[in-house]
Amino acid sequence: MRSLFTLILLLPTVLLASDDKKAIPVTTVPLDTIWIKPLHSAPATVVALNQSRLSAEINARIDIIHVKVGQQIDKEQPLVSLDCRDHRSRLVQQQAELVRLQSRETQARNKLQRAINLKSDRNISQEQLEERDTELAALKAQIKAQKETVAQHKRNVERCDLTSPFKGEVKARLASEGELAAPGTPLIELLQHSEMEVEAKVRPERAAQLKNTKAFFRCQGKRYPVNLIRLTTSLDPKTRTRTARFIFDGKSASVGSAGRLEWNDPTPHIPADYIQQRDTKLGFFTASDNTAKFIALDDALEGRPATVSAAPNSLIIDQGRHGLKHDDALKIVK
Repeated sequence: MRSLFTLILLLPTVLLASDDKKAIPVTTVPLDTIWIKPLHSAPATVVALNQSRLSAEINARIDIIHVKVGQQIDKEQPLVSLDCRDHRSRLVQQQAELVRLQSRETQARNKLQRAINLKSDRNISQEQLEERDTELAALKAQIKAQKETVAQHKRNVERCDLTSPFKGEVKARLASEGELAAPGTPLIELLQHSEMEVEAKVRPERAAQLKNTKAFFRCQGKRYPVNLIRLTTSLDPKTRTRTARFIFDGKSASVGSAGRLEWNDPTPHIPADYIQQRDTKLGFFTASDNTAKFIALDDALEGRPATVSAAPNSLIIDQGRHGLKHDDALKIVK
């Protein structure tokens, strides 16, 4: 009887010991202490917004080319001087014609005024008055047209001197002194350094990430921060990529530099080591109320990190995770 009573007293202790043996000892870590944001990259190049081939706008002989290849130039700096003697001569002729027409206009205006005075005294007919008025109107129209002609010849004279539209560098001399230039003849090729962008070709599935993360241009061992300014919606028909344009945020690389655009995925990923396969699904284990919970990852690939949407403070099972099953009892070891 005494032995039976003792057994009854020890029974709860035996049951507790049995439960402790069933609980699997594990350690846990918060998700936000182990998650990673994978680094992605895409080919990129520094391009100038303006790489211009400046051409002649008039027919003239090339007199002087003032710059050489590789020379740094300022805005409005003279580049090429054309032989302008013929164009200046035509301008003088047209200006003289304008003066002649203005003199005739003055004369016609005086004649009209006299006709008006005579008409009031009935010494001239209405028809003669109208003739004077028509003559003056015709001269005004000729003067207006002649002023436009003079302005055109002035512009031609101004085109005799080709100046730089921006600060930059001479990339090429496309003509030589003594050659005859016609409208459209390329003379100088310029490259603008102050206005440049980084152009990257990005895979469509990665392109949207660029709007929510910081990017860098890596070239020749250096890393330059850049800011996204444009992202095309259409795909390049050859590369099947979207084009992203960036500006430098601080120091910049040289125009023409080729490298890689780099950025971290803005979506947290759980490392591949924590991903387990159970049945046909890939996922990871969390600890909830001392119970193992298997969280399946639909887009996971074996051996690769996978995106995770769990709360940052979720307890991820670390040591002891191998061999776990969903709803296994756990003993959290600190």
